[in-house]
Amino acid sequence: MNQQISESKIIEILNALGLVHKKRVGQWIKCQCPFPNHNDSNPSAGVNVNTGVVNCFGCHGSKHLISVVMDSFNCDYKSAIKMLNINIESSEMPLSHNLGQRKSNVSIEEEVVEIERDFVSIPINLDKYLYTKSRGFTEGFCKEFGIELALSGWYSDYMIIPIYYDGIEAFEARKIMEYEYLCKYFNVEEGSFKRLKNRYNKLKEEDRITLNEYSFYLNKPKTLYPTGSRIKKTLWNYENLNFDEVLYLVEGLGSVPKIYNNISKNVTCIFGSKISEDQLLLLMKFKKVIVIPDNDEAGLRLMMKLNDNLTNVYVKNIMSEDTDESYINDILQIEEIKSSRFLIKKVFGERK
Repeated sequence: MNQQISESKIIEILNALGLVHKKRVGQWIKCQCPFPNHNDSNPSAGVNVNTGVVNCFGCHGSKHLISVVMDSFNCDYKSAIKMLNINIESSEMPLSHNLGQRKSNVSIEEEVVEIERDFVSIPINLDKYLYTKSRGFTEGFCKEFGIELALSGWYSDYMIIPIYYDGIEAFEARKIMEYEYLCKYFNVEEGSFKRLKNRYNKLKEEDRITLNEYSFYLNKPKTLYPTGSRIKKTLWNYENLNFDEVLYLVEGLGSVPKIYNNISKNVTCIFGSKISEDQLLLLMKFKKVIVIPDNDEAGLRLMMKLNDNLTNVYVKNIMSEDTDESYINDILQIEEIKSSRFLIKKVFGERK
């Protein structure tokens, strides 16, 4: 299907929608946000002339222009593509970048978003990126699990990690170039990632260069899953886990490689800090599960959920993060504690 929309047609549609727009910047035509409930007095959105995707950096809404036309003119798909003068080879509805407005009670890393699945990927130069080096992603680990770097589409510059469940392949897309993009954004060769990130976060919206390629990447979620993903019905690498051995359980996939390469291949994750009923049922099959939660409120809530539902769970009070050099040594040195409400409160403290 050819969904290419001419620049003149995009401008024509923006005029028809009454959206103020400005000159094209790179691949983007800057315009007012077309999404409901966002009173956008200054253009804070943009239409990508190559993909036809509309992104707003104010409300974080995102849709294909086809969907915007359908919503705004209350028309069906065929009428919208006719209005946009798109040549198609089938009448099938395309997958769209329909992120909508982000809900405040949904964590970014656990949000399932509706995004285009087509992309081109290649092997990753793992030594090139701070993320892959600090998280312990190795060439062997990536080859074993088919992990590559996306070069095109919505996932461009994301690490694509295949996930298998009942023979059906899903995937997780992880942002790995945030440090490198921050350096380019602030025109520095290197610096502290935390300081650069804090510096960017403190910028006012109107002070950000909202439509250059660096800002566009920095404003995207750190983890993406396609619509209909079944990841919450399984555990990472579940088909290769041993029920009779100790299972190490972490929250996100980023914490897996160091444990897998240095402690045990019997390690898995739940793709975020929230655990599903399906995942709880799978964890019941293991004789012993050692949980290494993130040392934060989400980690505390996860431990309370596990404690309420499982009897085979132990916890390690690891204060270091998986990016720290001491992470593996801390796991090996600190003994696990039997999970109980008293010990969870003792280890993680009372909820505020």
